[in-house]
Amino acid sequence: MNAFTYSYPTKVYFGEKAAEKHLPAELAKVGPNVLLAYGGGSIKRNGIYDELLCILKDAGKTVTEFTGIMPNPTYCIVTCADDDRASQERTLECFRGYADCVEGAKEMGVVYGTGVYKPGEIKNTPAFTEAYQLGRSVR
Repeated sequence: MNAFTYSYPTKVYFGEKAAEKHLPAELAKVGPNVLLAYGGGSIKRNGIYDELLCILKDAGKTVTEFTGIMPNPTYCIVTCADDDRASQERTLECFRGYADCVEGAKEMGVVYGTGVYKPGEIKNTPAFTEAYQLGRSVR
């Protein structure tokens, strides 16, 4: 492998039209080639993709796209302070409604652990073992 240096400094501008206002000056500090790395369709649906390509073109940059980057995995634990299975299902359905709005979200499993009320009590239950095994199988 050839020797090289990798530097990835980050500067984030917030606010309306932030890319349009600040990106041209930042682009003037770098070479002619830009790697535009992104995940799925949201960057195109929300208009950021077209805005960035326009700014990059106006700056005379050659753009290479790297697409399909998966977001960092996030694990959610949904709790319900009720031993009634119907209440637990309603709580889970509410969370599923939220997850439907998150791009790429998928449910990997559900474990019901009931009858525990104090910190640490769950550790010696079948639900704890089931959750541990489920977590190990997530890829």
